[in-house]
Amino acid sequence: MTQTNKKFKLFEIVESLSYSMDLISETLVGHHKRVAYISLQIGKSMDLSVKDIRKLVIAALIHDLGVFYLNQNLSDLSFDSEDNQHAEIGYRLLYGMFPLEDVATIIRYHHQNWDVSKNTSSNLNSHILHLADKIAVLIEGNTRILNHRQDITTTIRKHSGTYFHPGTVNHFLNVSNKEYFWLDAVSNKIIEQNLSSFFVAHCKNNIGYAEVLNIGRIISHIIDFRSSFTATHSDGVSAIATHLCKYFDFNKNQQTEMQISGYLHDIGKLVVPPHILNKTGELSEQEWNLMKTHTYHTYQALSTSNALDTIKQWASYHHEKLNGEGYPFHLGKKDLSTGSKILAVADVFTAITEDRPYRTGMSYDTSRELIKHLGKAQELDQEVIEIVLDNFSEIYTLRKDSQAAALDYYNDFKEKIKTNLEPGLSV
Repeated sequence: MTQTNKKFKLFEIVESLSYSMDLISETLVGHHKRVAYISLQIGKSMDLSVKDIRKLVIAALIHDLGVFYLNQNLSDLSFDSEDNQHAEIGYRLLYGMFPLEDVATIIRYHHQNWDVSKNTSSNLNSHILHLADKIAVLIEGNTRILNHRQDITTTIRKHSGTYFHPGTVNHFLNVSNKEYFWLDAVSNKIIEQNLSSFFVAHCKNNIGYAEVLNIGRIISHIIDFRSSFTATHSDGVSAIATHLCKYFDFNKNQQTEMQISGYLHDIGKLVVPPHILNKTGELSEQEWNLMKTHTYHTYQALSTSNALDTIKQWASYHHEKLNGEGYPFHLGKKDLSTGSKILAVADVFTAITEDRPYRTGMSYDTSRELIKHLGKAQELDQEVIEIVLDNFSEIYTLRKDSQAAALDYYNDFKEKIKTNLEPGLSV
């Protein structure tokens, strides 16, 4: 296959992550973009550099990503919350992996009050994000916003110098005098236009495969870390799918795209509550219908950038079947690319051979027979299956080794979180 060199826009990739985070609760829908918009307006009022505003807005778009590791009920979004567990976890998820420096640190301190922050490494962007986050919480649900703006500004002014950095409050009050700010802040469409315009005008930098791969790993951790038994699933799928690509002469960049697709294939499962994901018994019809939405949401989450089109198709078609009886699009053999067929096989192979709390993985022989059956039933691609069967021991070992390494990372991550949280907090 011909070598391709794509460039990805950082904002569009982060939009995918932000969209995915919104899936987990109605409480979060639009929250991250609203915080990003408010941060953008305060940053402009303060005459921050484009570089600093860029980092601030990116941090705002993903500031609550640590919530998902904790499976919190999102009560932490209340105005008076001082719970910063998820901020520390978000920092640990991003540290050393995210393309822009300082984003992890901005998120780490975004719940820290001004009057207790003087002996920490918190910076001005963290204080802006903290303020914008609380303003967004006060705005959300107030559709007739001009009737509420005075109450909101009074509350913010009351906490200046304690909760909030006084300078950032002054600039917010300056912005808040303008009606358009409030009307924009309750319109998701206008917010998206403002954010997109800023990045189009001021952020020409693109990122490459390596950076997108790192973001893919971060997203896979957000997906999988919600449960101890899913903590390694995406790594197994990614490793097997990437290995199978080599038998079809995928070039290096396409192999990287497949690796990313494996990390992202279950991104839509953020919409599925953990009690359904972890259920040991048979799912009810209502539960199964909810489960079947996850590939649709994977598709939508990866629709933010044309550069992600190949990854989107490979990742989101993994429950389609050659006989047209899969979901959610009911595509058939002729509609599915080789990459989509490879990822579907890798997902099934990983799912049936990995251990879960309510069952052990299928034995070597039983899993071989099931894979054969799925090929004959025109659910999975026969050509890909033949390669799996011919190299079964190698692929089985690859799955075990990749998931063992992922489990080590997960356990190490848990330990770091326990030892790096503020005194008195634990996960």
